[in-house]
Amino acid sequence: MIEVGITDLSDQLSRFIRVVRDGQDVLITDRGRPVAKLTGVDTPPALERLIALGVVTPSREPRTPIDVSRLIRTEGSVSDLVGEQRR
Repeated sequence: MIEVGITDLSDQLSRFIRVVRDGQDVLITDRGRPVAKLTGVDTPPALERLIALGVVTPSREPRTPIDVSRLIRTEGSVSDLVGEQRR
């Protein structure tokens, strides 16, 4: 993936569009911090790419909705609960 600052991107937009058209992603940064990613419209979603690469195995079972009636209501923060469990 190529990184480019906003100013350089605006100065050389045609060049980076060609890069994306050729199949590469472009990470756009603002003062060194990533803010956006430019990808081709024909690029499959990340999950599909990971499945195709064999990095991720899709679930064999369909998703089942969560039964919210079985959720437990708690008082306090997560930190309080973790502290309580550690005691």
